[in-house]
Amino acid sequence: MGARARRLFSALAGAAAAAIALAGCASPHAHRLTDFKYPPKPKKAEMEAFFGEVSRPYEKVAIIQSSPSDKRDSQTKAKQLDELRRIARRLGADAIQQVRLLSSSGNGLVSDPAPPFPSIKQGRYEAFFLRGEAIKFVDPSVDQAEPRDRRFSISETEERPAPK
Repeated sequence: MGARARRLFSALAGAAAAAIALAGCASPHAHRLTDFKYPPKPKKAEMEAFFGEVSRPYEKVAIIQSSPSDKRDSQTKAKQLDELRRIARRLGADAIQQVRLLSSSGNGLVSDPAPPFPSIKQGRYEAFFLRGEAIKFVDPSVDQAEPRDRRFSISETEERPAPK
């Protein structure tokens, strides 16, 4: 193998390793806040989302987060909210509270659109994601949200920097 082929192979192997390392950062996730595991909800089960804390008694199940995106349009936020709802259903939660749009930025490896093949380079990135708390109501017989509970609306979201 020639020197040029070795350099190309080395560059491709490095890019593949970086892509694998970054894949973990780009997936939705949940941080459980309880050891108890609730049975998952059906895929079509309703999952309400609220801006602030709900007024009904509840137990926090997990802090959940959507995949990050460099876009902030309504369609992207709707997909991210669907991700939160899927995660919450999988955890057996009844609702999501404290839903907010957060941003994260920094320097690191970013996609390089210049070459005709997938490539990365050093650069600045900014990512937007939704985060909320999956909750389980203590009294499931009460099935309605209180009038003062403000339902989450994609059109009302504003970005906030992610907490450090």
